Amino acid sequence: MKILNNEVLEFNLKIRIIILVLLVLSILSSCVYQKKSAMEELFSLKMGFNENELGILSRDEIFNNNSINIFYMHGFYYISDSINNKILKTTEKGEPVLIIFNPEFNANIKPTVTEKDTTSDLVYVKLYKNFPVYSPGLIVSDINKNIYFINKNPSTRITGDDGTLYEQAVLKFDSKGELLYEIGQNGVSSTPFGYIININIDEKNNLVVQEDNEEGILIYKFSEEGNLLKKIQIDRKKIPLLEKEVDLLYDIVDTKLGYFENEVYITVQFIKESQEPLSVAKYETVYEKIYKFSLETMQFDPKILMRVNPQYTDISKHSSNAADIKELYGDKQKILKPMETLIGIDNMHNIYFNQKDIVYSKADINNELLLIYNSSGGLIKNVSVRYPQDVKYASDMYFSYNGKIFSYYISEGEIHFVLIN
Repeated sequence: MKILNNEVLEFNLKIRIIILVLLVLSILSSCVYQKKSAMEELFSLKMGFNENELGILSRDEIFNNNSINIFYMHGFYYISDSINNKILKTTEKGEPVLIIFNPEFNANIKPTVTEKDTTSDLVYVKLYKNFPVYSPGLIVSDINKNIYFINKNPSTRITGDDGTLYEQAVLKFDSKGELLYEIGQNGVSSTPFGYIININIDEKNNLVVQEDNEEGILIYKFSEEGNLLKKIQIDRKKIPLLEKEVDLLYDIVDTKLGYFENEVYITVQFIKESQEPLSVAKYETVYEKIYKFSLETMQFDPKILMRVNPQYTDISKHSSNAADIKELYGDKQKILKPMETLIGIDNMHNIYFNQKDIVYSKADINNELLLIYNSSGGLIKNVSVRYPQDVKYASDMYFSYNGKIFSYYISEGEIHFVLIN
């Protein structure tokens, strides 16, 4: 009987050890670690002025980093090309299915005469649509595959009494490239916008536009029919402050339009001013806070989404790149890392940031970090994004509400579109 009890005790001990090991493995597997991005190349397009090329180089061969914008929605990529004055819609493999072009700048492209098999997006028939596209900017698409983009048509340009130039409108096309209407400040076919910072389609298929002018940040919300539903100015004075923040300098440094209806995300930077000898003022960023602003209540949520603190790194430890570090930073031992920047909140309420990586050599000048937090602020993914070393330019990260993050880089005359995560 005693032997049996010993066997039972030994068996129970083994079970406990197994459970403990499984528990440890579970904890380890759930820990966040920095992972190198498995950058997946989606497709590439040549630089140039032909129908399937993009105009990163202007016609006088000046390199323009901001000449294209890209948006992903429901299996299609939408690209605006401000150099060639055209819009390109492609499949996930980069196959063009629609080109909206300005014939003044694309004389070799001819409109589609017959449009057979265009009832379904599953049949990839390339459509050519002739339209006065001028310097198209930000571009988005809705759940019905309608296309919205910023256009600057010289014939609709207006100069205000204060000298402000109003020249931007948002154009809405259907999935086959037919113009539905043009949206100005007050809705369909109204006064152009001055300077649009951002556009977005929310979960209810409303168009949201951010415009910056002398009044500050203006947010417009339009229905699917192009009717103005709301026009709101975000008042800096309504930012909820703690008692200890009253003496700090603060300002809005970034605004993101949300996927969820009536949500806007505002990054506020708090700065401390200290007086130096010879009356030279020195400013130090204390931290940044990201608030949610409601277009419905026109108020900031007092509970912040995230707080971002400045981080310093010791560069003296990177002795392998001593020469490059000396050239870049001189005799400094510690340097301030670039601040984390909000790029969006997905449809599962996860929060996405990017952060430029510290440059230790000329080879890693384009590298950055992708940081993903859950809705409670816990870090769930930390991705080190490494671009090829021979790239001429790497774009910012583009955000999709299903959690896809992508960008593009330029190498050897081609623009490579890549999926980051």
